[in-house]
Amino acid sequence: MIRITSILYFMLFVAIFSCTTKVKTISKEFRLNTPDNIQLAITITKPTALNNTPLIILIHGSGNDSRANEYYQLLTKEFCSIGFSVITYDKRGCDSSTGNWLSVPFSYLKEDVLSIVNHFSQDSSFTHIGLWGGSEGSNLAVWAAAENEEIDFVIAQSFTSMTFAEQNKYVKLNQVKNYSNVIQSKIDDLMRLQDLLYEFVRTGQGYSEYLKAFNSFRDDEWFANILDEPISENGLWAKWYKTKLDIYTAEFLKNIHIPVLFIWGQYDALIEVNKSKEMAMSIKQDSNFQFKIFDNADHSLYAGSRKPVHLKYMKDWLQKKVEIK
Repeated sequence: MIRITSILYFMLFVAIFSCTTKVKTISKEFRLNTPDNIQLAITITKPTALNNTPLIILIHGSGNDSRANEYYQLLTKEFCSIGFSVITYDKRGCDSSTGNWLSVPFSYLKEDVLSIVNHFSQDSSFTHIGLWGGSEGSNLAVWAAAENEEIDFVIAQSFTSMTFAEQNKYVKLNQVKNYSNVIQSKIDDLMRLQDLLYEFVRTGQGYSEYLKAFNSFRDDEWFANILDEPISENGLWAKWYKTKLDIYTAEFLKNIHIPVLFIWGQYDALIEVNKSKEMAMSIKQDSNFQFKIFDNADHSLYAGSRKPVHLKYMKDWLQKKVEIK
């Protein structure tokens, strides 16, 4: 297993603040060197009243993402309020982390998680180490947990059991069905466009056919919202997506023997929720795995309320599964 080569203890600031339940915490910033010489900017937040705590690492969703994400800040406050320390970090190439996540294979995002785990597993003040991942981050969390025995628990929020290629076809299908006047043949053509895109990404062949099919939709009212612009023939995205689209993360569940909480929102427009749940349950029957779909909630587990609806459920699960000293 790849280990961390070094860590730079450049503490940028220390801040003490109160969580929503008046739990005092202290935050420190570090820079962590990965094996490929990328510096990850990390914040670790600890409850000040506890010497030893479980640690939970928050893993990003897709695209550019960082510690500035208000969702992660909310989760940090919620988890620290029950005695957990929390790590947030900037994705490589975002904000204060160096590198570029588009210029390396998708698996490097998983390796970044393992780099953090490997370092902090050597810190005796942490009684357990677990992962929370949202959307794409849930797949990275499952993948990392399948490879590292130092990980004690996982919360996989909005997890897809399908390949990313299959998931993205589902997303396009959902989007176009929001337009009531779209005929079935047009939907079939859109699905064929996705297949042409995947063929180009996998083989580097057929770009002109993909582009022709893409341009055939320009007069459709939903074009700008669903397709916008074609991918570049020589851009970074196609090379990067080749390393991601056929990954079948659900298979990694076979190698996981720790508590895992799977959470979805009923009205998630990005994940085929019932199918993902059924596939995950069929791959491995394990009493350590718990599955929950929240009624009326979306991809981020909002259901018309000010806060996500699953916060208490996650905290209750953590308190049952992880000992807090």
